[in-house]
Amino acid sequence: MKQSLQEIQTLLMRLSIALLAYPVCKIIFFLFNHSYFTGVTLPEFLPMLFWGLRFDLSAMVIINSPFILLHLIPFFIRTNWYQLILKIVFIALNSIAILADCVDLVYYRFTLKRTTADFFDLFGLGSDISTMLPQYFIDFWYIPLIWIWVTAFVAWLYGKTKIAPAPKGEKAFSLGRLGSWLILNSILIGLCILTFRGGLQMRPIMPINASEYVSTKNIPLIINTPFSIIKSYGLEKLE
Repeated sequence: MKQSLQEIQTLLMRLSIALLAYPVCKIIFFLFNHSYFTGVTLPEFLPMLFWGLRFDLSAMVIINSPFILLHLIPFFIRTNWYQLILKIVFIALNSIAILADCVDLVYYRFTLKRTTADFFDLFGLGSDISTMLPQYFIDFWYIPLIWIWVTAFVAWLYGKTKIAPAPKGEKAFSLGRLGSWLILNSILIGLCILTFRGGLQMRPIMPINASEYVSTKNIPLIINTPFSIIKSYGLEKLE
């Protein structure tokens, strides 16, 4: 039981690091686009970071679901090679989420909304998009730098979390350890499902639920871009 608890605690700590990237990106987003949210002062913005955790948690869990599942595989998680795989998966998944938020630092000015799944329809424009993208990176060269900085910060924090290797002579498999693993991880998976849904309500939360906390024009300050993309995927598009 003790080993299983330590593994769960490490997983929760690592997920907390992934979660931290969302308010960090929101603060940068607010600083970049403050002029588009007239009337929102810094003291008014800070509670929005707290309200937005509901949406941040939802996006963080679904994006990190492969990492969570890999972390729950028992018995050889304490080996060095498996820890390296977990780190690579964690950084890869969360760097994509951070990139989505970073793109909206400037792309928001053109759409006045968080990017949705229809953004990827732009790549169907063929030569037009191939011409636009290089110019985008020239004009907004600092966006990749911000993305690299936030990703490196998350990776650095991840490196501070470690699982102690199994004591020498300890059995990798035992019925007691398997039983504790089943109980603890069943609870964890249930909590992850609840977190992704955003609560106990009948339907999972959507971006429009942010209007429970702020006016419609300030919803982009509550939600995050990965959440917006995930929740808009598969929805019927307007012609």
